[in-house]
Amino acid sequence: MSEWKDVQLKTLCSRFSSGININSSQIFQCGDYPVFGGNGKRGYCNIYNFEGECSIIGRQGAFCGNVRFYKGKCYLTEHAIACVANQNNDTHFLSYLLSTLKLGRFSGQSAQPGLSAKFLSNLVVKVPDLFTQQEIAGILSSLDAKIETNNKLNEKLEEMAQAIFKSWFVDFEPFKDQPFHETEIGYIPQIFESGVLGDLCTFKRGKGLLSKDAIPGDVPVIAGGMKPACYHNVANTKAPVVTVSGSGANAGYTQIHNVDVWASDCSFIDSNCENLYYAYCFLSRRPKLLKHSQTGAAQPHVKPADIHRFQVVIPSKEIINEFQQIVKPLFDRIGMNKIENDRLASLRDTLLPRLMSGEIKI
Repeated sequence: MSEWKDVQLKTLCSRFSSGININSSQIFQCGDYPVFGGNGKRGYCNIYNFEGECSIIGRQGAFCGNVRFYKGKCYLTEHAIACVANQNNDTHFLSYLLSTLKLGRFSGQSAQPGLSAKFLSNLVVKVPDLFTQQEIAGILSSLDAKIETNNKLNEKLEEMAQAIFKSWFVDFEPFKDQPFHETEIGYIPQIFESGVLGDLCTFKRGKGLLSKDAIPGDVPVIAGGMKPACYHNVANTKAPVVTVSGSGANAGYTQIHNVDVWASDCSFIDSNCENLYYAYCFLSRRPKLLKHSQTGAAQPHVKPADIHRFQVVIPSKEIINEFQQIVKPLFDRIGMNKIENDRLASLRDTLLPRLMSGEIKI
């Protein structure tokens, strides 16, 4: 049985230091190497200042103390700390260990939270020998690897659905032989009409949920972010459902859910909408439409009435049904993968503290 010892974090590392400042003009949406700052990935650039395996700690910003494992070439800014294990320890293990320490609690009490690399390097942590570290990291990373595989598959499935939508209702490839006519939205096949999204579906404002009502349960509460804000034991809309976040930094963010949800601070389509997949593909392809519909300066908002006014191609009911029958299995698979990921993440999060404390013996 491996003995766990109390040691200072810096004694486990060959490197524990921040990166180097980079000008925002050098960061792009696409590029060769990811750029990591205080809140995680900022974008991409064409240069790198790190290569190998490291645990990256965000030391500044709203998500101060966030931890992620990275392998490869990247650029680390001055707001990101690289933690690299020495030859007697495992970097991946250290990444999982650091994620259990809630490092954000050590940030300064100022308007801009910050962490000191020197302070963190002096923290005392409990670790086993290298072999045990590698076994623990192997168990946890196998779960993360499956989650990542499902995420990549979901991206491909989403791309396939969007490619079909573009082929049919943007490029009109299956209808090239049809006569076209001029409309308010341009030349479209004569068998199509022009209209607004409100002709195809009805968005409704979700019902607010007070923090005191957010109790443990299985129903995700969709309040505007990319992840559930919390969980509840009651759903107010049945799957499948499309949600559009109604306010905040993510106003206009569109998601499709294959599980029942509580739609809170967002607009949503009733699950009995006949054109749900068509409406989702239209909205998710047009983030600028949603962005331009936002009102409010300090707190952006998207209103259902604005979404209803989006101009859209109106195919026949038969064509929409044919399209939805093709893409529905793609979205069903995406939903199944998300459910599996939730299960895997829950298992990982349950095992993580117990493995890191030595409660579960390897």
